[in-house]
Amino acid sequence: MDKNVYSLVLLDEVVEAVDKLAYEQRTSRSGMINRILADYFSCPTPETRMREIFSRMEKEFAGTDDFQMDGRPGTSVFAVRSALRYRYRPSVRYAVELYRQDAPLLGELRASLRTRSAPLLERAELFFRCFNRIENEAVGRFFPGGEVPCEISPGRCVRRLRCPPQAERCPNGQVA
Repeated sequence: MDKNVYSLVLLDEVVEAVDKLAYEQRTSRSGMINRILADYFSCPTPETRMREIFSRMEKEFAGTDDFQMDGRPGTSVFAVRSALRYRYRPSVRYAVELYRQDAPLLGELRASLRTRSAPLLERAELFFRCFNRIENEAVGRFFPGGEVPCEISPGRCVRRLRCPPQAERCPNGQVA
């Protein structure tokens, strides 16, 4: 969706109310006005899609003690963290970032381990590589070159989320 600049003449009181709401929602004035108008006219926006997805994710994580909401760094990122059952309980942070455009990449999933323990970092990297191998066998066909785009380094994994081609779309609108 393209964006353009438009001139509007608004009452100061309306602008103050919009600014207050925008601050509470952690967005800009333009973003807030865009959201209000899109909701009023029932126009779907990328931000609406992201909010709906993150709202569903929040409900899923709300019922568990294993994951803790990590705050919302921005409207395009959803993050949670959990503690590993390991000596000093290091934390793992998971973040889903969604892009404004839909295709071909929808966003990315990031997992990062907060520790200085070399053996634990090695095990985490081994796990990420094993998981990536399994994923390549399961959904690699949906990606160019037959491989899931994934960057793995000690204690960190970044996995790209892709919209499969229409003819091979996953059931129930899932992503590969």
